[in-house]
Amino acid sequence: MKITIKKISTVALAAALIGSTMVVGATSANAAAAKPNAACTKAGLKTTISKVVYTCGVSPIATAKKLTWVSAN
Repeated sequence: MKITIKKISTVALAAALIGSTMVVGATSANAAAAKPNAACTKAGLKTTISKVVYTCGVSPIATAKKLTWVSAN
């Protein structure tokens, strides 16, 4: 079986594209990080934003009963 430079470069290009897609996917997940008073998905989850701990829950001062990141302060 003869391996040519063209086959090697094609495989390397495919691997680079797959690798870059994985990095972009990880970056976009991080871009959707929690923000104060932003929507969250599951009650009781905790996160730290700028050294302040936030919990996913219904805000006691908001009129809408949706889950958001609220601080204990």
